[in-house]
Amino acid sequence: MNYFYRCPDCRKGISVEWRTRREEIPCPHCKKRHVPPTPREQLEAYVDQREWPQEMEDTVRALKGDLCTVPGCTNHADTLDHRVPWGERGKTSVWNLYPMCREHNESKGDRDYYEWVAEQI
Repeated sequence: MNYFYRCPDCRKGISVEWRTRREEIPCPHCKKRHVPPTPREQLEAYVDQREWPQEMEDTVRALKGDLCTVPGCTNHADTLDHRVPWGERGKTSVWNLYPMCREHNESKGDRDYYEWVAEQI
């Protein structure tokens, strides 16, 4: 799984293997050495898979809570959902993942969240 983020110094895009992200690396652009930011430090950083690592889920839940984020729903969030669908180039990032109960997640499927939620009203 690759992890994509912006260099803390020059802000240009970089990718590293997720499992090696805690190691200091030189930026290929500005050559300054740094440890890649965590998902909490750079909310738009993303992985190149539909599934997310536990650290990313923990960050989403810490920032957005454990309840379904669908308006009016008070159910526990069993999973996370891509607001911008994965199939429509939505990223697997803290910024794009939201807690959702299984019922709403299954109902929404791969549709755009905002179009789907408008149909629920």
